[in-house]
Amino acid sequence: RGLAATPAIFPHCAVEPRPLGGRRTAATMPTSTWRLLSLASLLGVSCWAGALGDAASAAADGVEAGVDDDVEDYDKEDISVVRLGPKPLSSFRNCYLAAPLSQEFGCELLAERKGKAFGGNAFGQETSAKRRCLTRARSLGGDTFVFRLGVCQVWRCGGRRALRDSAAPRHRPPAVTTAAPPDAPPPAAPGGGHIVAPGQPTQQPPAAAANVSFRGFHGGWLRVLPDGAIDFQGASGEAAFQLARNSDGTVSLYRQGMGWVSAFPGGPLRAQAPVVDDWERFELSEQKNHTVALKTFHGLYLSDRIDQAALAIAPTVDDWEMLALVNHTQAHSGRRLSVDEADDDDSDSGIVPDERLEVYSDLCGFQEVTGGREGRQRRAPVFVKLWEWNYVDVARECKEYLGPNGFDAVQLSPVAEHVQGDAWWTKYQPISFGLDTRSGTAAEFKAMVAECRAAGVQIMVDLIINHIATPCHEAARLPRNATDQTPCLGWNGSAYGKRRIAGARGWDKADQDYFHHNPAHPDRGYCYVGPPSFLCGSLVTTDCSCCNCDMYGLPDWNTQLDEVRHIHYRHIKELHDAGVTMLRVDAALYENVTETTSALNLFPWDYVYMEWWGEFPVGIHDEYIGHYRDVAL
Repeated sequence: RGLAATPAIFPHCAVEPRPLGGRRTAATMPTSTWRLLSLASLLGVSCWAGALGDAASAAADGVEAGVDDDVEDYDKEDISVVRLGPKPLSSFRNCYLAAPLSQEFGCELLAERKGKAFGGNAFGQETSAKRRCLTRARSLGGDTFVFRLGVCQVWRCGGRRALRDSAAPRHRPPAVTTAAPPDAPPPAAPGGGHIVAPGQPTQQPPAAAANVSFRGFHGGWLRVLPDGAIDFQGASGEAAFQLARNSDGTVSLYRQGMGWVSAFPGGPLRAQAPVVDDWERFELSEQKNHTVALKTFHGLYLSDRIDQAALAIAPTVDDWEMLALVNHTQAHSGRRLSVDEADDDDSDSGIVPDERLEVYSDLCGFQEVTGGREGRQRRAPVFVKLWEWNYVDVARECKEYLGPNGFDAVQLSPVAEHVQGDAWWTKYQPISFGLDTRSGTAAEFKAMVAECRAAGVQIMVDLIINHIATPCHEAARLPRNATDQTPCLGWNGSAYGKRRIAGARGWDKADQDYFHHNPAHPDRGYCYVGPPSFLCGSLVTTDCSCCNCDMYGLPDWNTQLDEVRHIHYRHIKELHDAGVTMLRVDAALYENVTETTSALNLFPWDYVYMEWWGEFPVGIHDEYIGHYRDVAL
């Protein structure tokens, strides 16, 4: 601010910085990018460099640190919280990864905040604090946050591989240099092996590297000849290589006494490189029948040819590209090794996991099959659906059976006040966002959530934000100029009528303008979707052609309005504050993704899945909302 000259542009140079005189100076002390940029401009320098230290020295290295005791800073209820952005709001999901995270694999710690804002709420739940941590993460441009009661850490990992590698890793990443690969294989030494250029050190594999061997499709083992050439004519499965994981998620193979395996253009492999660079990096992917494939920097897969030559020339994976990988470092030698275990010796070294820490990120999916340390631990969550159970019985079931027997979550019927009646579908016709229903009172609901979570069982709510109930007979026959437009009464006595609800909370009152309607007749729907075709003028519904239509004649919320999305936000917030961590989104097929996520994804979730039927899924729903159910195949 106030600079007379045009500000300079500082492009990223991608070079390794060196400290000045081996010590930090006033000019290199602040490491937040904007601070460095500002300081560089003021000092008139042409270049600057900065790097984040570890979490222990976060404050000294420019990481935002402090105490947040003012809950009101995060809990604003004004309508601005649900403003629509240019694209759908991303979802922060529970990754079920171990923590702490490491900064050695590409993740960067941006901030660590502590204080009452990240403590328990009035219901004794931590969910409100997680929402505040998510708010902090978004404000700082983070893609991940790590939470425990009282502490919020904001991280930027930039990619899924970096996040998983950083999850309480057992080993440090191997040191990798960036020397250019040779244009051709170097000459062999007289006695075999590789001639190292004078003065050029050979990069050794890390201590954590696993001793492995590969068997090809035709039965031979990958071997290294005395001149460094490689083929599949090995007669035994003895350990031929050391396999090391690189910080970018690739792996490299090292032959003791000869060098790193390079993949040359045209397909040949040689064990002759003194250091790891692009040609020495391979993507290791899991294939069928417990096999793996190796993809080179050139985008081609290693193939066991009919003459047992080892050539990386295959553009796709078929039988000849499927290799059996055996880890000889394991005590149970000979066991085939999965991709994620390739450099894992099952030891308990490295960063010790803290079970109090939880990792949420928009880089992971909902309920992934692996989690834990480095994302390698198999998961098998089990949910149970106690549909139509009352809250007192659900609480008892959690305490006496579900919790002790390891169930992860229980799904409930819809929890908002509904029309009167004892049929199952009455709960799918909400008339307010009060929580008194046929299953119990709001107090019983919140007590049940607390008791189930105390038993280790999460709560999944069937969320209905697509529509409200059709009017009762009295409302359907009312003239448009009638004095009382809400003659119907819901389960707990809340009034409603034709495309309007009086609400139970004050903030959930809605008139006809809050629903999609015929412009000439506000008491009628804009369009209808239901049997027999379930279409709305298009050959498909996945184009959102039905998003403004009344499903089965149920008045459709106009989620284009900020006021409507704010009502939905307050309903979801009440559920989340009470401890609800999972959702089933009813009628998601007929909801606009950008409008839905503007409220839904202001909260971090353990799991979300959508009601979806009769159509193929649309990628944008899966990316921003959750999983599918009843998908047409």
